[in-house]
Order: sequence, then C-alpha cells, then structure tokens
Amino acid sequence: MRIPKTVDGSRPSLCISTEGQQVFEADQLHFHWGSALSKGSEHCLDGNYYDGEVHIVHKNASYKSNKEAGLQPNGFAVLALFIRNLEDPNIETPAMNMICKQVSSITKLDDSCPLEDSMALQDLFASIDSQKYFTYQGSLTTPPCAEAVIWFVFPTPLDVPKELWKHFWQLRDSRDQRVLNTYRELQDGHDRPVYRSKAK
Repeated sequence: MRIPKTVDGSRPSLCISTEGQQVFEADQLHFHWGSALSKGSEHCLDGNYYDGEVHIVHKNASYKSNKEAGLQPNGFAVLALFIRNLEDPNIETPAMNMICKQVSSITKLDDSCPLEDSMALQDLFASIDSQKYFTYQGSLTTPPCAEAVIWFVFPTPLDVPKELWKHFWQLRDSRDQRVLNTYRELQDGHDRPVYRSKAK
C-alpha cells in the first residue's frame, strides 16, 4: 500500500539520530500473515510469534531511489507492528480495522481498493506505546534481502477482530491459488546487537 503525501504536500517522515540527524520518508506499508493454522509474524518476542506483522517502510531522504538506498546500511527505516487476531478484542485500532476491512474488497494480490476514509499513520499507533520498541541493524525480508534497514519493532501487538484478519487468508494469486504464509522464516541473528528504548 503506497503512502501518499500529507494534506500540506509533504511526505510523512521520521528523524533518526544515528551519525547525525537523518530524515526517512514514508514510502509504503505492507503485511505479512500466516493462515488459520499458523502464525505469520517475521519477528518473535521471547519465543512468541504473532498472527501477522505490518511493516511501515521509510526511505532515507538522502538517497534518490530505492535501488540506491538498498546499497546503503542506512537506506531504510522500517517500523514493525505485531498483529494479533482475537475473536473479541478488548482494545481495537480503528485505522487498522479499516485497512483489514477493505482487504475484503480485493480478490487478487495485484488488485487495489481505496480506503473508505482518510487516516494518519500515527492512527495505527493509537493503542500502543510508541516510546517502547526494540531496534537493530538488519535486512529487507524480501529478495534481495539487502542489509539496508534500521528496524524498529514495537512489542505491544495491535489486536484485530478475527473476522477482519481472515480476509488476508482469502487473497489469491494469478493462478487463483490462495496466498498464505507470506513471511520470511526467522533468521540467525549472527550476534548482532539489539537495543531497547529507554521508555519504561
């Protein structure tokens, strides 16, 4: 899902203070999911996987293209949010529910459907503490899996009603086969450091 410019014409962005201030502009967000029988998150926390994961991809504004950014260790910053599907969630995120609901209007992976209403990216964080996260230097999780990403993984999952989340399990590819388990298996950490934010 491509992220459009804001109402004032600028791109949503975040600043990261590593080797000086760097600006990363939001480019797209996408989902990873499993199936009715399997989890689908690409990260795990204390050995626990979740039903899915959404990645909000930001490109370093210093680089002109995604190809150029993919060649740099600080080419992208990705915000990773866990998804937990529940029959009857106590706390829901309306923005996430809106996206998941619209997936029901899509039958094939390459199809598109506009959102029913406008939303801000920060609306996806409405039910979690955005000051609590883990961060590490890693790679893209789709080919060519370039080591070009500063990851931020938020430990509090977003709860989505199962009746909405299951729309992802119905998506089909060009051969009319259901598209399930769209995640990359957990990779060896190779002793890379993982840092936790200072927020308590």
